[in-house]
Amino acid sequence: MKKVLTPIFLLFVLIYQGHSQNIIHFFKNVPDSSIMNYTKLDRSKIYEHYKKYQAKKTDDRLTNEIDASFSKLDIRNGYIEITGFFEGEFQMCYWNMKNGHKLIACY
Repeated sequence: MKKVLTPIFLLFVLIYQGHSQNIIHFFKNVPDSSIMNYTKLDRSKIYEHYKKYQAKKTDDRLTNEIDASFSKLDIRNGYIEITGFFEGEFQMCYWNMKNGHKLIACY
């Protein structure tokens, strides 16, 4: 029994550790109240629209149904800035802490 459970446990650990977390993952999964009450579905739509916009290189960045879009998206450095038809601005970034956790800031 132990010989069967050990490889399964190791596979689970490798899969869990291999799951990458980037700024898009955090953007989609933080509480709605942290991101101007945009729902998880709305945030997914913002990202999907951004990917289509980048592929076409057109000028219709804010024509999605959410009326918000990334004005800056730096996945490598963990930074997002959103513009749209709302008052104010939105920025989000994260830092890797020494203990392995992430510190996420939403402004």
